Amino acid sequence: MKLEILIATLGAHLGGIEKRIPTPKSNVSYLISIQGDPIQEIPVGLKRADIRLFFTNTRGLSSNRNHAFEHAQGDLLMLMDDDVDLIHGFDQHVFRVFSNDRIDVACFQIQTPYGQPDYKSYPPNAQRLTSLEAFKRVSSIEMVLRKSSLDRVPVRFDSRFGLGSTFPSGEELLFLHACYKKGFYIHFQPEYTVVHPFTSTGKRGSPYDPDRLKLTGAQSVVLFGRWGGLLRNVLAGMRRYSDYRHEMSFWQFFKWKQEGARVILRDLPSGTDTKGGTHHR
Repeated sequence: MKLEILIATLGAHLGGIEKRIPTPKSNVSYLISIQGDPIQEIPVGLKRADIRLFFTNTRGLSSNRNHAFEHAQGDLLMLMDDDVDLIHGFDQHVFRVFSNDRIDVACFQIQTPYGQPDYKSYPPNAQRLTSLEAFKRVSSIEMVLRKSSLDRVPVRFDSRFGLGSTFPSGEELLFLHACYKKGFYIHFQPEYTVVHPFTSTGKRGSPYDPDRLKLTGAQSVVLFGRWGGLLRNVLAGMRRYSDYRHEMSFWQFFKWKQEGARVILRDLPSGTDTKGGTHHR
């Protein structure tokens, strides 16, 4: 079994990846998907037989990850960013989990550098993930996927969500939900595979920040369709009113939710729905 690390980056950040890639291993390889202007020179440390580089003129992290999927060759595909370090023995954790043939997607843990707070709170035990609440807590750099499962059912990240896209986060929830709806077995394993500083662009602020409400309003439409999303946005406003009533009115809450929803709906022909659909390129 071969593990391939899919690193999404920009050309300007390529030099920093050299020091993050460990010495070669026979069962581990690396694919670097590079967005942005062409670079003049490939760093010497990346000129290795176990490293492949591909360039793309797409925009946004989700599109970059989808580009990496199209060129991937490993049996197992691990998602990584250019500011992430791999933990010693990470591959052993991955191979042990995927010795269970039922598992299509495994979600591991992020460790923070010494002296920093925990990256997030994790469940104490290994378990199957089946709910939106569980998917919402997963970061993309915690994921490893079985390539044969993606080949059989080609799930991809929604390019409207994620860093550099219309909505700068929220892509993991939609991706894992799409995997689950396609019958994938999604497993959580309480073991560390990567190191990342506590501070992150993906950390959530107030759930009632207008940009956050637009994001979740848009997600509701992708997950539940035109009318299901509308209903979810109304019910969320009613259910959480006591939490946000000192910050905004119900109608302000609903306005921000629907502003996000309209971004998803505006290009749909009349009478169509989005439920179960994704948008990728």
